Amino acid sequence: MGNKSNKVSEEGHRNKEDKSLYLSSDKFEFYPERFMPENRDQLVPYTYLPFGLGPRNCVGMRFSLMEVKTAVAHLVNKFIFVKTPATKPLTNDMMKKLHLIVNYGDLKVGIELRTPTFMGREPALTVADPELVKDIMIKDFNVFINRRDMGSMDEILDHALTVVKDDDWKRLRSILEKAAKDEKEIEMKELMGNYTMDD
Repeated sequence: MGNKSNKVSEEGHRNKEDKSLYLSSDKFEFYPERFMPENRDQLVPYTYLPFGLGPRNCVGMRFSLMEVKTAVAHLVNKFIFVKTPATKPLTNDMMKKLHLIVNYGDLKVGIELRTPTFMGREPALTVADPELVKDIMIKDFNVFINRRDMGSMDEILDHALTVVKDDDWKRLRSILEKAAKDEKEIEMKELMGNYTMDD
């Protein structure tokens, strides 16, 4: 890698554009069976990372999944969803706007624009190969332990889990992991109610 401060970015959107990584010809097709146990061996590992991977994956993954499942259950219970001719397909337009922040080149499928990748003014190595993603996020994690400096200049935010580095990150992650894995039941409505103005 040369310089220890070099930036490395996992290019997840490239994996999402590669239809060969999915069990359907259309990556946007509603096809939940692709994640069923009988199909898991056909999926290419380290291509779909909604919560990250390795030691720096999302510490709130279990809670987030529970939230989404609860929300979907309530929606399906109270509403009927019908597709009409006027229904527009869901698209991920966020990636088209990303080049305003990070230069990934032209994001259109099938067109490769060979330009360097930068994070701000600093060059970055962008990785899309699933095996390299695995090496960076798991096997060689000790080399890539820190995230880039977001430079919030805020006394509180500068101590957040996504910002702190090295031993400070390890200590904070250990504390939060214990809390996230605690099996004790927490009355969330009462807890969150202490911080809202809702009745």
